[in-house]
Amino acid sequence: MHWLTTYAADITKTAAVGGATEHSYRTPIEIMLRAASNEFGANVNILQEPGRAKNLGAPDFRVAAADGGVVGYVECKTPGADLQKLTTKAQLQKYRALSENILLTDSWRWLLLRAGKTAAAARLSEKPGKKERDDAAQILRTFITAEVEKISDSKRLAAALAHRCAMLRRGLAQHENDEQSRLHGLLHEFQKTLDRDLDFPRFADVFAQTLVYSLLMAKLSAPEGDKLNLDTARRRIPANFAVIRQIMTFLPEMEDAVYAGIHWIVGDILAIVNAMDKAAVAESMSYKKGVSDEDDPYLNFYETFLSKYDAKLRESRGVYYTPPPVVKFIVRAADDLLRRDFAMPDGLAQNGVVALDFAAGTGTFMLEMARAVFAGKSAAKRDILAREHFLPNFYGFELMASPYVISHLKLSRFLAENDVALQNGERIKIYLANTLEKIDAQIESAFMPELAKEAKEAQTVKDSPVLVIVGNPPYSGHSQNKSAEQYEREHKRIKGKRVMGVRDTWIGGLLRGFDGDVKIGGGYYEVDGKPLGEKNPKWLQDDYVKFLRFAQWKMDAVERGIVAVITNHGFLDNPTFRGMRQSLLSTFDALYFLDLHGNSKKKERAPDGGKDENVFDIQQGVAVSLLVKNPAAKKKGVFHKDLWGMRKEKNKACLSGSVNSIKWKTVKPAAPSYLFVPRNGREGKKYKKFYPLRDIFSAGNAGLVTGRDALYIHHTKKEMREALRESGGKYRESPVKPVAYRPFDNRLIYYDGKLLARARKETMLHMLEGGNLALATVRQVKAGKTWQHCFSTTVLLESTFISNTTGEINYLFPLYRFHNGMGNIVRDENFTAEFRRWIDARCGKTHSPENILGCIYAVLHSPDYRGRYADFLRADFPRIPFPKENGEFNRLAKIGNALIAAHLLQKNCRGKFAKLRGEGTSHIVERVRYDEDAGRLWFNKGEYFAPLPPEIFHFQIGGYKPLDKYLKSRKGRQLSLHEIDTMEKAANAVAFTVKKMAEIDGGNKK
Repeated sequence: MHWLTTYAADITKTAAVGGATEHSYRTPIEIMLRAASNEFGANVNILQEPGRAKNLGAPDFRVAAADGGVVGYVECKTPGADLQKLTTKAQLQKYRALSENILLTDSWRWLLLRAGKTAAAARLSEKPGKKERDDAAQILRTFITAEVEKISDSKRLAAALAHRCAMLRRGLAQHENDEQSRLHGLLHEFQKTLDRDLDFPRFADVFAQTLVYSLLMAKLSAPEGDKLNLDTARRRIPANFAVIRQIMTFLPEMEDAVYAGIHWIVGDILAIVNAMDKAAVAESMSYKKGVSDEDDPYLNFYETFLSKYDAKLRESRGVYYTPPPVVKFIVRAADDLLRRDFAMPDGLAQNGVVALDFAAGTGTFMLEMARAVFAGKSAAKRDILAREHFLPNFYGFELMASPYVISHLKLSRFLAENDVALQNGERIKIYLANTLEKIDAQIESAFMPELAKEAKEAQTVKDSPVLVIVGNPPYSGHSQNKSAEQYEREHKRIKGKRVMGVRDTWIGGLLRGFDGDVKIGGGYYEVDGKPLGEKNPKWLQDDYVKFLRFAQWKMDAVERGIVAVITNHGFLDNPTFRGMRQSLLSTFDALYFLDLHGNSKKKERAPDGGKDENVFDIQQGVAVSLLVKNPAAKKKGVFHKDLWGMRKEKNKACLSGSVNSIKWKTVKPAAPSYLFVPRNGREGKKYKKFYPLRDIFSAGNAGLVTGRDALYIHHTKKEMREALRESGGKYRESPVKPVAYRPFDNRLIYYDGKLLARARKETMLHMLEGGNLALATVRQVKAGKTWQHCFSTTVLLESTFISNTTGEINYLFPLYRFHNGMGNIVRDENFTAEFRRWIDARCGKTHSPENILGCIYAVLHSPDYRGRYADFLRADFPRIPFPKENGEFNRLAKIGNALIAAHLLQKNCRGKFAKLRGEGTSHIVERVRYDEDAGRLWFNKGEYFAPLPPEIFHFQIGGYKPLDKYLKSRKGRQLSLHEIDTMEKAANAVAFTVKKMAEIDGGNKK
């Protein structure tokens, strides 16, 4: 009897048994697959259901060649299942990522999937005829005799390994509760020596990647033709890589029954590594094949791996590897500075140079420094330079195990291709270590002695003099090296108990000027000997800031040295970093900053209005910092250069430019901001004499944040009541308050401090009594943008009222403060005593709070003031040039108060602009479109507001065109009579503003 006829009979019998499930059909399918392999002479192994980890999934059958290489997978479904529909399901998509050869069956029907597409289909009946058998046999033959894919390209290898590594991570993560396992023991060693905050899910990620890369290293190091298995892989890791070898001792345990759910994944990884074309892969990752200046084969491999493995995880960790052109510029700059300012004619190759990459990643900077050391040298000279200079004196620290393995792969390959073979006792000195933490010299580990030894050797490097520090630290505001401040701010909970009073980390202490318990100064939380005074200095906890503090600490310990790094560029001018800037000035004699910009969060544009791209695939702008500590440096001071434009052009400039060829602008940082960016010197001196807005008002804070605007902010009480009830909340009338949501757009907020993310009650309470007035402005405006960031309100203020651009959070400064006094509510002006004394003395009379605010408001609307002091207005809260003459003061106050009344729509703003017109009557906002030629602002097919001249429609208040914003935020709503009236009033208020702004500078030429 034909084997397919027998199979059909077996399936029929199974189906006849009541309660048959998908699993009931597996045995007949397996018997048939074995019969097919015998029929076609295929030497394959068929594994049925290779274990299933919860929520992980595994193919029902894995078909492998005799040597372990994966032939393909079979996925089974119950009879009658819609196979074609299943081809689009997520689970099958995962299998497609694992193999291009998949067989999908419901026992009767068969689909052969090749490269994700249906290549063939067949159907059997209970008594199949010859054609049915032939069709099914052909599909089975094609599937079972497929050749094992022999990967020869490094990028395809990276993708194949990444998909399986992601599944391995998920499988390992399910063992979180097996606290007595060796896996947990390894986690505890990593916590003790590397990262105290490492949790099990992150450790599963670290361990999965490390195993994959270690297997790859083992295969590349193994003799030709050698097949790895879980027992032999560790022995193929070169003895020079002791930590990796020791981690690999865990591999044989992966065969234990407890890990049955992931056996097949580990088997797949081994199969792929064993089956790859080792020579071709090695060639594709060679540095001898003419790699371009803008390429790095190992970096390409790892970037490809990460993108397929977990792109979001990479983003959350702030792990972005530096483009080779930028690396070349930084290393070349360090080399040039050694030659120019340190009397070291051989640069990095000079005897006595000790260098450290404090965030080594995949070893890109280490590789470039090795290139600089070997440049132009003969093979014999390279060998002695490697053994007596590079290997003993060039160090790297890397916290993540997977790039640590890649860096060793990369550097060992580069050295071998430069005729340097590592000998017994020699190693590349990249350590698996946490740069930002000190390690106890007494630390020991019976479980992982090599990891403890590695940590202690890294600490020895931290305690020893270093001349050059290079690198690209991670950019993450959510630091992986949390200080005590971060623990307390985040209310981190362990077993239900809030962690308070946690002992600070070593780097957390350095940020505040302490080395352990010893006060050493240089902290970033003070400026001019006083506390920084920032209410939310969280950006000082960004990882890149901590790495810079570490580098500065190292330089404070030596007489001279160089720090050459690329980081987020925010510290150059952000007010929060002024203490950091002053501290850096105290350590370094020459500071060079090449600002590469590319900040999409700030919506940066080139000065000519063109596009500005980042050299990384990230949103934060970046800058190269070259910090020189050397009293004998040829040039001293602070120097700055902007580099705008497209990524390609920036890379080209980095490849061709040098610290000596760049035309730097000299910067003269001064109190109180100590800016590292150029400012107009003459205007700056003048501007510094103006009165700081922040020192005028006693109370002031950022606007409130709901965390859920769609739930807590509404147009009407009815909408709010319905939204709260739908979410399961209770509605009360008393918390409902008016809130300034956008210019000319007041709404209702459910102002309950227990529900809102940040209620800002200490300031907002002054707006709850009524009868108050407040100035709304911002602290910073992003580079390249004009300043038009002020408005007024009489109610609560939302934090993006004026602008929703990242970093332009809105602040509220009330005119009056309310407090209890003898049982009554007392109202006091919200000016500091120092300012009131100053302004009264300057004017020779006492002006009312309203007139003072009116004068401030007029100044802030002065076109001359906004243009002349644009750079300074972007950097911090405005400074106000109050006129000395009372006549001018009163003139400005009158204009300012008129503007305030217009912006609050209290003034009679009726006029000729923005009348509702058209033929429609629905009043529903559908599509907002401005016809500039006709001066019409359409909001559906039949209705529009007109006349509306361009200067009114395009008028900016902060980050918004208020009239456009007002309508677009009501898309899908029917405009009420009040909203139509508000549109008309707002348009005429804008027209009034344009007119009054033209009058302000008539008598004010400050």
